[in-house]
Amino acid sequence: MSADSEEVFACYRFDGLERWTSRSVAAWHEDIEVVIGYARHALGETDDPELRQYLGAYASYLESDEFRHYVGALRAHLEALGRTGTATIRRG
Repeated sequence: MSADSEEVFACYRFDGLERWTSRSVAAWHEDIEVVIGYARHALGETDDPELRQYLGAYASYLESDEFRHYVGALRAHLEALGRTGTATIRRG
């Protein structure tokens, strides 16, 4: 099964940032702890060294200042484009 066959957000893979607003990015980022928690839980459940390496790196990146800076820059970019919008992702 591939993720693109299960995509529930109106095929964002085709429209890039078209559907995102600064508020929807902020709302998504507020829930990032759920993703981090899942990654940390999965780390405790697996002995696969490759999975441990990549999940650990992913969780660390999501917790990093670099990622927080990226999210802030993305929000600022969307605001500069006048894309403040709503906290929900628009469906096309």
